[in-house]
Amino acid sequence: MSSPSGVDGPAPGAGAPAPDPAAVLRGKLAAALERWRDKARGKVFRLKQAALDTAKADELRLFGETLKMHLAEVPRKADRVRLPNMFGGPDLEIPLDPKIPPVDNMRRYFKDYHKAGRGAEEVARRLAAEEKAMSRMERISAEVAAAPDLAALEALEKRLQELNLFPRPVKMRE
Repeated sequence: MSSPSGVDGPAPGAGAPAPDPAAVLRGKLAAALERWRDKARGKVFRLKQAALDTAKADELRLFGETLKMHLAEVPRKADRVRLPNMFGGPDLEIPLDPKIPPVDNMRRYFKDYHKAGRGAEEVARRLAAEEKAMSRMERISAEVAAAPDLAALEALEKRLQELNLFPRPVKMRE
């Protein structure tokens, strides 16, 4: 049989074996799960950074309590003050905003302390949720790898679509 170019031989693409539909779907599912895993890792990293920020809450409270105990000793318009640590140990060097009175600096430390405490609870809740999602992701990845056939992979694809983790097929209008 002659090809359209006049050269005898197989038609273009006729010699290549058709890709295994199960292998193609397994690859798509694995890639989608990897993207999901990367996003979750990023969230976990950012939440752990936020947890470090909220860990400063104890220091904020210590600064507020120390200022409260020694308020009369704090000079106005100072940008920092050195006061004895109420728990012993070395003196504390407490940064201050010189534009506001010492009592407002103290109030600011307590306000920031309460805010950090509320943030710590939220960060812990969100971090636990992300770690739970990552463990679910690992189980689904294992299911994809162990799926015996195309039907099992299609069932997993449907589950992932219902969880909005895998794009739904776009239907074209005719």
